[in-house]
Amino acid sequence: EPLRKVGAGLQMDFGSLGVVRVNLRPEWSPTSFEYATGVAAARSNTSTVYRLEPGFLIQGSLLARGVTPNSKNPRGAKVMERGEIGWAGGSKGPDYFIYMGTGPAGWLGVPHDGTVWAEVADEASMLVVEKVSKLEVPPTPPGQMHILATRRLIGVAPWDPYPGWPPRERLLKVVGASIDRAVEACGPQCHALPRTELHGSVVSGGGGGDHKQPSAAAGW
Repeated sequence: EPLRKVGAGLQMDFGSLGVVRVNLRPEWSPTSFEYATGVAAARSNTSTVYRLEPGFLIQGSLLARGVTPNSKNPRGAKVMERGEIGWAGGSKGPDYFIYMGTGPAGWLGVPHDGTVWAEVADEASMLVVEKVSKLEVPPTPPGQMHILATRRLIGVAPWDPYPGWPPRERLLKVVGASIDRAVEACGPQCHALPRTELHGSVVSGGGGGDHKQPSAAAGW
C-alpha cells in the first residue's frame, strides 16, 4: 500500500547556497501553518535571513505582502530538536529561527517556551542551513548577536513533502544517532523513533516535574 502524503511544505531558496526544504507541522501550531502556507503561496522574494550563529541557529523574517499575520503563539508541544523551526523571541512571527544544535534544546524550555511550527525536511537541507550560518558577518563584540551587514533576501515557495508522514528516515534529530529500520514498522505508541522526537509521555522534566503534552503525539 502506498504511503499517504499528509500536510504541506515550503522551500526556502538561498540562491547559490542552495534550497532548504521544510515540513510544516499544522498539529503544532495551526495558525502558524496557515501563515507559512500563505507566504509560500505568494512565491515572493521578500523573506530574509539576518542573524547567523554557527552550530546554534540562523534567524530571519518570513514575509509576503498581503498575507494576514499569524494570530497566536502557543507554547511548543515538545522540546525543540535539531532542524526544527520556531518563532523568534517567543513572538507570533514573522521572525523565525532554525535550530541547528546537535540534540534536544532543553535550555529553551521543556516543552519549548515558544512556538515550534515546522522542521527541516532532510540532511541535504541542513547542509544548506550550515552553509548559510557561515556567511561573513561584521566584527561582533563577545556575547552579541552575529548580524549580517545587509539582510539577505530569500525566495519562499510551496513544496510537497516526501511520501509518508513524517519522513523519519531523512533527518536525524540527534547528530550521529543511528537509524533503527525496525522501528518503522512500529505503531504510533512507540517512542523509540529513529529521529528521537520527544513526544507525549516521554516529555518530562527533572525533579519530578511533569510536562506531558498529549497534543504532541498527534500523527505518531
